[in-house]
Amino acid sequence: GMYSRAYACRQHGSSIDWSSLLKSSVASTSSSFQLSDVIRDEDSNKDSNANVNKLVAVGSALLASLESRPPSQWLTCRLSAWVKLGRMDRALQLLAGGPVDLLDAGFRHLLYLADVHGLYNCALGTYDLELALLVAQRTRRDPKDYVSLLQQLDGMGELERRGVIDLQLARYPLAVANFTACGLEHRFETALRLAKERRLFATACLRLDRDRQPDWYQRLSTAWASELKNSGQMEWCGLVNYQAGLYTEAAEAFKAALCPEMWLAAALLAAAAGSNVLEKEAHGMAARLCESGRHADAVLLLSSLRPDPAAPVAITGPSAFSAALDGCLWQRCELLIAQAASQSEAAELRSTLIEAARQAVEREADDAANDAAQFAEQRDRLIRLRTEREARAAGGGFDYSGQQGRQQRAGAVGPDDDAFSDAGSTVSRASSASLTSASSGTRKSRRKAKRKLETAGAKPGHPLEELGLLNSLADCLARRSRRQTQARQLCAALTGLGEHAEAWRLRRAVSACLTRLTCGSASIWPNAAAAIEDDASGAGGSSATMVRTALAYGCVLPSMGRPDSLLAELESAKAAWQRLDWGGPC
Repeated sequence: GMYSRAYACRQHGSSIDWSSLLKSSVASTSSSFQLSDVIRDEDSNKDSNANVNKLVAVGSALLASLESRPPSQWLTCRLSAWVKLGRMDRALQLLAGGPVDLLDAGFRHLLYLADVHGLYNCALGTYDLELALLVAQRTRRDPKDYVSLLQQLDGMGELERRGVIDLQLARYPLAVANFTACGLEHRFETALRLAKERRLFATACLRLDRDRQPDWYQRLSTAWASELKNSGQMEWCGLVNYQAGLYTEAAEAFKAALCPEMWLAAALLAAAAGSNVLEKEAHGMAARLCESGRHADAVLLLSSLRPDPAAPVAITGPSAFSAALDGCLWQRCELLIAQAASQSEAAELRSTLIEAARQAVEREADDAANDAAQFAEQRDRLIRLRTEREARAAGGGFDYSGQQGRQQRAGAVGPDDDAFSDAGSTVSRASSASLTSASSGTRKSRRKAKRKLETAGAKPGHPLEELGLLNSLADCLARRSRRQTQARQLCAALTGLGEHAEAWRLRRAVSACLTRLTCGSASIWPNAAAAIEDDASGAGGSSATMVRTALAYGCVLPSMGRPDSLLAELESAKAAWQRLDWGGPC
């Protein structure tokens, strides 16, 4: 039985055959200690933990049952259990703390389970020099391989000794942590080199005290920020510099990343330290934000830089008012007018705003009329194409299957496909996806497919003309809700400025355009009106932006790691940035 085999293994120093520790091979004996009492019944364990490794379960149960017995009893069983559980260090510590007369037998048993080199490295990895010396002597290693090293380690400090051992055993994260924390210059250089080679900057930063070792922390942060800059992760580069107190470098990185909230925080701290980055780069930062379409952020940034509330508000150049005008942020402009230092300045700003609003009315009215005319022309072309196709198909003299086959071979779907029963953006997505295979659904391929559809819609007689017209009509409907929102904001601004006639003219022009789009779409997509209303009442882009931001922060540094305090810095800065807002809608 199993008991007799285990007893024979103990007597002859051989290892236990762990694969034979099965429920079917365990036999009960009259001895006071039976392995069958240790192994749990599989049936009782099946529901709660069916996927537990049997080897781990048996080894853990065996060690638990032997806890009450003296260490000298069943020593080889204990050693085998610890080794099979992946805890060679516990096996060595158990053997070193046991009777001296069992050392030879114990080490002879361990050599059946591991090689000499593995035993010595495991003993050295416990940071116990006496245990490492004992293992080296009992396994008859060459003294030249360990005596000098152990003597050197014995003369080192605790953290330095641990770092040297970890470096020898290729445990690089532990080596970086211990070398960084030991406080020795030459060991810090080693930690810095390992951090660069192994991308362990976060591990090193967490073990350094910024207050006690500011120079080391800045050197490490500079190396980390350089690595992030080379990989194009400018926002994280700025965060690392910001946390290290390198505010000028942080401001430069945040400017490159177009992160105005963190740029302002870093620039203010840099200005407090004597740097002129705030005055030098503020307007450049605002100009870059305006170029990228983030006029609201530019307005907040430039407005927060006014040192004196009574200072005049500039009309031209990179200023808060000009940024608000460029971005059509009409209510922001009204608030800036209310903050004007004098009545004459307010009157000048008001006249500038009225002139800009009138020009915007002309643009919006023209764009709305152009959209309506384009939609009507393309709808008529589409209806004519469908009518001709149906007439030819009904006459029997036209084989439409050839044209349909060409469309399908080109990647298109048929004109009566269910994908075109939806409205607006759904049709646009379906038509774009029809030209893009599943294996090449990249942004570049989608742009290429969209250009192909635009070409097909603009060229009469093209095999994909009908599909291109559908795509163009869907784009017109997609612009509907955006144009409606812009017109509503502009009308509110005109009403506040007393330009009621201009507001009425804009409302009438846009309403006529939207009515033509809604009514005309019914002949193309029967359920277009309901779909358009759903699109108009849908959520804005803020939630999508939050999702993209969370995904970016979650995977920007998968291999380098990052302290949680960096995220806290970013969240705090963004919360402070939101508090700069005036509270009014854009």
